[in-house]
Amino acid sequence: MLDEINIAFPLFASQEIRYVLSHSYTDKVFKDLFFPETPSYAIPGSVISSIKAGHIQQSDNIDFEILRKVRSASFISEECKATSFMSSFIAETVEAWTESHIIYRALKIGDQIMKRVIQLNLSTECLQNVLKSSLLGRPGCSSCYSDNSSEAPRTCTSLCENVINGCYYIMARLFAEEHQAFSEELSRVLRNRAAREKAYEREKIERPITEQDLQDFMQCSGLTRHEVYYRISRLVRIAPVGREHHYSREFKHLLRVPETTLMDIQQLAPDAYVLCRNGGWLEGNSDCYNGETVGTYTEGTHPFTAEGQEENPYATFESDYELYNDLSELRGRLQDVTDALKAL
Repeated sequence: MLDEINIAFPLFASQEIRYVLSHSYTDKVFKDLFFPETPSYAIPGSVISSIKAGHIQQSDNIDFEILRKVRSASFISEECKATSFMSSFIAETVEAWTESHIIYRALKIGDQIMKRVIQLNLSTECLQNVLKSSLLGRPGCSSCYSDNSSEAPRTCTSLCENVINGCYYIMARLFAEEHQAFSEELSRVLRNRAAREKAYEREKIERPITEQDLQDFMQCSGLTRHEVYYRISRLVRIAPVGREHHYSREFKHLLRVPETTLMDIQQLAPDAYVLCRNGGWLEGNSDCYNGETVGTYTEGTHPFTAEGQEENPYATFESDYELYNDLSELRGRLQDVTDALKAL
C-alpha cells in the first residue's frame, strides 16, 4: 500500500507545480525581457543561448540588437560602434540587459526549486500519515470511524494541511526565509521596471541626435544624410510607443501584479490549502477525522515557515546526505541571485 502511496501522493501534491513548469513560463518571459518587439523566429539561437548564459556584452549580441533596430549592416562596423552616439546606445543596452538577465536568473532559480520539489523523496512517515488520513481517497485509519468501511470520514482541514506541509518540511527549513526575501526583492525590481516603462511611455523620452552624430555616421557608414537620420532615429526612443502591446500575457501580469503572480509561478512547496480544498476537506476542524477519532482538531494549521514547521507534529524528512547537499547548494544560488536583485 505504501508503494502505491509513494507513487500517487507526489503526483497528486505536485500537480499545480508540474502545470506551471509545463507552460515554460520563464522561457516565454525571456523574450519579453530582451526582445519584446521581435518575433521569436527572428532571434538567432546563438544570441538566445549566449544571453541566457550571461554573456551580455558579446559582440554578436550587440550587433544583433543594432541590426534589429536600424536594419542595416552599415552601422555594426567597429568604426560606427566607436562613435559617441552608438557607444552611449550600447552602454544603455548593456545596462538594461544586465537587469533583465538578473530577473531571468531569478525566475530560472525559482523553476529549479520547483523541479526539486517534484523530485523529493518523501519519507516513510509522510506516506504513512497520508495513508492514515485518507488524503488520496483510499480508506486509511480514518475509515475505521466510518459506518461504511469503504468510505473514510472527512479529514479535518488543518490536519490535512499539516500532513501535506509536513511532508515538505525540508523545503521550509532550508528555503522559507530566503525565499521570502527573494520574492520581495524580485517584486520590487519588477514594480520599478513597470513604473519606469510607464514613465518613458508617458513622457516619450528620446535621445537627441546632434549634427556631430549625423556627420560621424555618414563617415563610418558611407550612407547619405537622409538615410543616416532615418536609420539612427530608430535608436533614439528609449521606450517605443505601444511597447506593452508586444508583451506576452504572462509578462504583463508579472509587471502589473508581481506579488500575486509570483505566488502562482514560484512555489516553494505544494499549496496545501489548494490541495485540501480540491480534496473536499475545507469544511472546518469539527466533526471530522482528527488523527485519532472523529471529533475536533485543535492543533490548527502550522504556517509553512521554518519555525512553523518545527512545531508541526507531522513534519518529516527523508534523511539523505546527498539530497541535503543538493538542496543546500540550491539555497546558496537563491541567496546569490537575491543579493544581485538587492543591488538593482
